[in-house]
Amino acid sequence: MRLFTRLQKVNRSAAAGLIFLIVIGVSALKFGCARDFSKPEPLPGPGAITGELEEGITLPQPVGDARIRLLECGLSVQSAGDGKFIVDDVPTGDYTVRIDVTLDVDGDETIYSVEEGPALVRGPAVYPMGRLRLTPAGTARGTLTVSDGSTTLNAVVYVVDGDQLTFVGDGGNYNLTGIPAGTRQISAAKPGFMVVAPETIEVTPGGIISVPDLQLSPNPAGAVGSVSGTVLLGNPGPEAGVSVALIERFSSLRYATRTDQNGEWRLADIPIGFYELRVVHEGYRSVGLPNLEIRDKQETSLPTLILPPDSSNTPQNPADGDPNGNIDDDSDGIPDITDNCPVVPNPDQTDSNSDGIGDACSVGDNPSDHDGDGVPNYFDNCPELFNPAQENHDDDPLGDECDQDDDNDGLLDGSDMCPYIPDPGNDPGLCDWALIYAGQDEVGDIHLYHYRITPEGGETIQLTQGHEQAWGVSVAKILGINWVYFHRRTSDEQPFAICRFELATAFEQPIEDPECFSGGAWGNSDLMNPTICDSIPPFLFYESFEQDRYAIYIAEILPPPQAPQVRGLLDLAPLHQVFFTRPYSFRYPHCSIVLGANLPVLGYSFDFADRSAGQLDWNSAVAGFEPDTLLVFQNAPVGFSAYSHERRLSPGHHVDYDGWFFDRESGLRSDIYFEPTEIPSPTEVIVNGARNMSPAFLFGPDGASGLLAYQSDLYGSFDIYVTSLGSGGVVRVTSGAGWEGSPVWIQKF
Repeated sequence: MRLFTRLQKVNRSAAAGLIFLIVIGVSALKFGCARDFSKPEPLPGPGAITGELEEGITLPQPVGDARIRLLECGLSVQSAGDGKFIVDDVPTGDYTVRIDVTLDVDGDETIYSVEEGPALVRGPAVYPMGRLRLTPAGTARGTLTVSDGSTTLNAVVYVVDGDQLTFVGDGGNYNLTGIPAGTRQISAAKPGFMVVAPETIEVTPGGIISVPDLQLSPNPAGAVGSVSGTVLLGNPGPEAGVSVALIERFSSLRYATRTDQNGEWRLADIPIGFYELRVVHEGYRSVGLPNLEIRDKQETSLPTLILPPDSSNTPQNPADGDPNGNIDDDSDGIPDITDNCPVVPNPDQTDSNSDGIGDACSVGDNPSDHDGDGVPNYFDNCPELFNPAQENHDDDPLGDECDQDDDNDGLLDGSDMCPYIPDPGNDPGLCDWALIYAGQDEVGDIHLYHYRITPEGGETIQLTQGHEQAWGVSVAKILGINWVYFHRRTSDEQPFAICRFELATAFEQPIEDPECFSGGAWGNSDLMNPTICDSIPPFLFYESFEQDRYAIYIAEILPPPQAPQVRGLLDLAPLHQVFFTRPYSFRYPHCSIVLGANLPVLGYSFDFADRSAGQLDWNSAVAGFEPDTLLVFQNAPVGFSAYSHERRLSPGHHVDYDGWFFDRESGLRSDIYFEPTEIPSPTEVIVNGARNMSPAFLFGPDGASGLLAYQSDLYGSFDIYVTSLGSGGVVRVTSGAGWEGSPVWIQKF
């Protein structure tokens, strides 16, 4: 069984940019176009570049449908199904060859790339590149701030001289993917602001690079820089009069010049900012560079560009999937060439002062508040519609009030079953659920929260309050009433106790003094991670720290106000061979019910050691047990992998997902897997390079799909995510700077 998931919420513009390669030109240009123009005219005719592609991580295999681009001239083709390619009609010159493709790797869409060069084309000869191996592209992550404390809304983070770009929401975190391996510069901008200093990073194949914090500062008045370069026509060579335009990417303001007789050009006294270069000449195909910076008092020297003849049969600039190169970088339906704000979505093209710059990216000179919502146009994500709260579910530059696709999943809100949850599969089950999670407030206390999703959005209710640390949640429905069990303490010196409260009561007023149990038969020291077994009668499992190890206890749940009756400690040690003197610890209990029967099965984690390495790791196992005698039997490992941590289990009690979800930690990452009961074989479910932990499964109302909640630090801090295993849709439940985790479902079906 293969489970498919999309791993993050990506806005329309970023998705187009990563998968369809939304820009016309060049990545980090290391090789200029060098030609020997001392030869008499006419120069030799065009040549060709050939090669063969294969995937370079697992077993080598041909890669078809990859996009091959010559960065210095923009010519582009796709590889055939056998991985072979040929770029025809290539003018004489030296070229950097950039190759990109999106591959499905075990259900995960991964961008593979390679950049090679120089490819030396000399006249009508064929230049063979040989066999090229594509490896996963890298990812840059970090945080963007603004020196004056204003919002990062409408800001972009990009690769300087490259073609990777992503939007930044008002939280400041970003995730820039699809970066080819090599040395790259990461920078950022927004209307009227520029990054203080770009950061240089070394991108490794498939690597996740943490970028030092970037900071934007307002562009000082009168700050200017210069830019220069050389343009050649692809046979006959240099020529005077070729049009060169520098275009400010937010406002489309243009600064233009023409080449001299040597093909050279220069633009001086250009206001600092974020620009795109376009070169156009009649009878030749245009070439461009998308992500350029003009910095104060600096001269930017660009690589030599070559314009291929327009008679070439090779398609050029297949941006956004359009072979004609009709670029729409912000995916608002308006091509860049006519968009008055080409990098910030503004489908209405509102331009209140008729200056040719859309209100969405006007800077400074338009400080009025058109819609009267108290938010100046410059900071307003819907400057023409009243929205003082600035709601923006998808963290793109458009607020919900003026966004026709509030979740950026390609479905317009009117036909979207879940308009605030990105889900191209349109699964209605993804927008009708509730869960409880633990979250840290600004002073460090950890409380419980209830989150309810609807087709219109989400609602969060705080369930507990006071100076506390509370998480490890489980919910029991007893006589039709939901009771929340969790572990809690009110100081670092105090041991954790098992506590409970009635959910409906907490909806009215957050609980500050819940009913708690500890001491005596409950066990020694910390009592943690309670879990409810939905059997008859219902059981409560929890862990207790016993002097030098953790042990798992079982209690029978009685109808409140009666306290649970502790049955005792489950003796799991005989099921495991002890390799070292330290006693085993048993933690993270979870319970499943055998399909069609009332037989409880315990899932848990235990620590073990490798004799030779002396390494303490964790693994997961399941075991049946007899509730009356507490006799445990038939132990079986789950997803066993040495030298990894496999700890938190979640039962997938469902006809399609009968088995166990678990997280597996290795190094700095943690992935989530599913292992079916009948034929144990772990399958990757959530794998994105982040730490993904604490899976919790909920089967859907249609009996054919399911939802998986988990905690992940995909964007820097731990947050709660929910993904549909049927359609691949995903919603980010929390986005705070603190820790949010320990999700558990409120079972509805």
